[in-house]
Amino acid sequence: MRKARWFGYACALLCASLLLLSCHISLQSAENMPPPAPSRIVSATAIMRAPLPQILTSGLPPTLLIEPAPEVRAAQLLTAKHGWLLTKQALWWTDDNGDHWRTITPMFVPASTIAQVTFIDIAHGWLVVAAQLDTTPGHAEIRVLQTQNGGQSWQSFRAATYTDCFSCTGLTHSLFFLNPEEGWLVINRTETMSSAPAELFHTEDGGRTWHQLPAPPRFGAVRFITPQVGWFFDSCCAAFSYKLWQTHDGGNSWEALTLHDLRPYWAIGLPAFADDSHGLLAVNLIDRQGSSTGQIAFYQTDDAGKNWIHTATFSVPSLVGQQIDEGLLTGNIVTRSTWMLTVNQQLYLTADAGRTWQVKALVEHSGGFTALQLFPDRSGWALLLKDNCASACTVPMRTSDNGQTWQLLPLPTEHTP
Repeated sequence: MRKARWFGYACALLCASLLLLSCHISLQSAENMPPPAPSRIVSATAIMRAPLPQILTSGLPPTLLIEPAPEVRAAQLLTAKHGWLLTKQALWWTDDNGDHWRTITPMFVPASTIAQVTFIDIAHGWLVVAAQLDTTPGHAEIRVLQTQNGGQSWQSFRAATYTDCFSCTGLTHSLFFLNPEEGWLVINRTETMSSAPAELFHTEDGGRTWHQLPAPPRFGAVRFITPQVGWFFDSCCAAFSYKLWQTHDGGNSWEALTLHDLRPYWAIGLPAFADDSHGLLAVNLIDRQGSSTGQIAFYQTDDAGKNWIHTATFSVPSLVGQQIDEGLLTGNIVTRSTWMLTVNQQLYLTADAGRTWQVKALVEHSGGFTALQLFPDRSGWALLLKDNCASACTVPMRTSDNGQTWQLLPLPTEHTP
């Protein structure tokens, strides 16, 4: 797999992956834990209650190769039962973990114009809709649609209008909401493969009005843990490594994240946080020739990202010698000593702050995990990539045993009501 292939996947999947991987985990025991509340977060407490398994293998079922099937663009499990799925045909909602679906696509909004979807609970959600204003190239309008009742009704608000944006009608814009009122919108202004300009907007009234902030470093995705503290991830451009930026003023200014004694690296992602202070950052190290060493360095913060300390390094033999654009990885923090890591087809778990690791799941014949959610009742969703595919590459999966085995998530059809 080449950089161009991963860049294309990343642009289409990045926001959904970020939503699925946000982490605010309760540290209560299973016996005292309340029922899971509606949330956009990753909840992996169930892993703490289960014995660590040996290597468990679950090949993707043959039905994955059967066409036609909806082209899945994004998905998010909000509770153990409620979630949404975006296909080329429609935006869908489930109340029973994917066994049944109903459409919540806003009236008069073709699903093909929906650039991003995000929900912070089962009531509050937003869509980014990108549409060409007229037949003149570059004329485009970006609108944000808001729901406060789980998609039963939507309100539409204009975010920006352009006469010179040739990439605005694409589906790679980025949207993040911290709470029902405050959110950030990144509009992609990319024109060439060697640059990725973007514009950043902020709302404090749930998306009704948007205020433009200074331009971010490049196009990418944002995540905030407070109204002031956030990170910006970019994957621009061909032959350039991934980069992480941080802000302490709500996105008005950004600076490149610097890590003490950081060795050369290629892959780096947005940090995962257990709360507003404690976070984890995973970095894929490379050698002097630019090839992966198979090592993942972990940095932790106890002060909301002001300082990062290298606390562990994990070796993944399957990554050694790969091209530096391979090995999609994500790190999640459950507690200060319990972390999850997905690398390609494998899901790893450590319960001692990275000193020892065990394979939680191995999903063969796929391009790897791109997003993961687990809930206290042992259910969860994941997004994977089909291996060596040309279209309809995103595969939604579900688990009922803490991620030890995975099955294809039942998908809606065009005839589903």
